[in-house]
Amino acid sequence: MPIKVIIFKNLLGSGCLLYPLASSCIEFFSWSNFIGANELTISAEIFNKSWNSYTGSLTKENYIKNFNWFDTWLIRSYVEILELILLSFLIVFITVFSFSLKFKKKKYLMHSNSKDFTIILFLIIISSILIYLLKNPVIRMYHFVIISLMILIISSFLTFEIEKYKNNFMTTILIFGIIFNLSKNFLRISKNDFINNPYSMISEKVSKQEKNNIGTFKYYIGWFGNAPIGNTSLKDKRFKKIFNFKIIY
Repeated sequence: MPIKVIIFKNLLGSGCLLYPLASSCIEFFSWSNFIGANELTISAEIFNKSWNSYTGSLTKENYIKNFNWFDTWLIRSYVEILELILLSFLIVFITVFSFSLKFKKKKYLMHSNSKDFTIILFLIIISSILIYLLKNPVIRMYHFVIISLMILIISSFLTFEIEKYKNNFMTTILIFGIIFNLSKNFLRISKNDFINNPYSMISEKVSKQEKNNIGTFKYYIGWFGNAPIGNTSLKDKRFKKIFNFKIIY
């Protein structure tokens, strides 16, 4: 049901089933944002493939084709990739060491439920990697792939009883992880001389809001920057309320 709601919401708001996937836009709808979806997809791909770090002579359009972007992207991202790979190995090791794990015998590897689970995880991993390499190579958006891979490795080759675990070891790892995470963030805050006053950071871009009306509907423009939504005048639009729904058209 939630998926149907999301698709219906996208269709009403943008004329696309899966915005901003341009191929999912229904162009004969008068409100279809096919052009905007296509432009957003291309601009996001250019940015995500580290165009801002590129120093060669290719145009943006040629840069994102045929893996021309790969070397530049890899130089910018290799530290993050290495950290993620090492962390994944560490998590698998901690999991194996923390529980009473044993390697599964071959005859247990092909249970129907286990086989279906393995196939689903494998398809998720492969399809996500393809999307990652072809369109959106942003590591932080694909952590679920690493998690899926770790689950696949552990569930395919190991078996354990959840109640049998090494309590002291797990507690030590959790405490160490919390201390490391907190200290890392405190050091980052200290290094940047962070002051918890977000308004002062954006005050130069803040403007006074202006109140406007369309019939009985009240809205405001202004406040921060030049964001299109916050500065769009609706004076040429009409307002109608049907039941509890407020419609601007």
